[in-house]
Amino acid sequence: SADKAVWMKNSSVYHGSDLTTSTMNDSCGWGVTGTKLSANNPVEVTGKIAKAQSFDGVDDYINLGIQLNPYLVSNTPFSFEAIVKTNGTAYRVIFGNADWQSPYIGVAIALLSTGKLRVELNQSDIKYLRVDTTTDVFNDDVYHHITVTYDGTFSGSYGGIKIYKNSVLSAMTLQNNNIDGSATSTTNLQLGARDGSNAPFIGVIDEVRILNSVLTPEYTKASYNALFNTLVIIGSTETSASFLANYLWWTGED
Repeated sequence: SADKAVWMKNSSVYHGSDLTTSTMNDSCGWGVTGTKLSANNPVEVTGKIAKAQSFDGVDDYINLGIQLNPYLVSNTPFSFEAIVKTNGTAYRVIFGNADWQSPYIGVAIALLSTGKLRVELNQSDIKYLRVDTTTDVFNDDVYHHITVTYDGTFSGSYGGIKIYKNSVLSAMTLQNNNIDGSATSTTNLQLGARDGSNAPFIGVIDEVRILNSVLTPEYTKASYNALFNTLVIIGSTETSASFLANYLWWTGED
């Protein structure tokens, strides 16, 4: 169908074809074009909702061409949503900008070999926040809705991080939290790998959304229902200053 700006106040979503087999447009109209490793790497496939991107687990990734707020590690809240489907049994990155070499500065959201989800915010190679799901796994080759929120405080039981699987708050395990300040990363955000083709994701990523605010549990539930069950009214998205201009949404289509 023809591209139209839809969805909610403070955002635009374009459902339809993006630029080429080598690029993927954001659907909010901010002009942030994702660049694939090469043509059809990853490749467009039928996803949970319309089209999605299928990553080969070898070297596929999409460079989003933007960086996080340099002070994200210390005080900038954010939320990340996506639908994923994978049977991977190794460390595989879904989203992030963390450097692959020391000092590893940046953010990474990844699946472990066990299928559990890990969220890490790295201030340096020795100062980082790392939270894993305790029991929830995501590598059963079934579509799952993932929501990760960070409140910008790096405090509390889990350093301000929450992880939701299919809109339900996961039990979490804090692996480490000794962040005490900010750090600047110049590495671009990527989907499907980290700092180039490192830790490449295998499977499908669909309906990605990045926000500069913390989604509420109620909003997360409504978003999940809209994607997997019955569309419900979810109101306006929470917003805050800095981070990205507002937030980005990719439908996964070329």
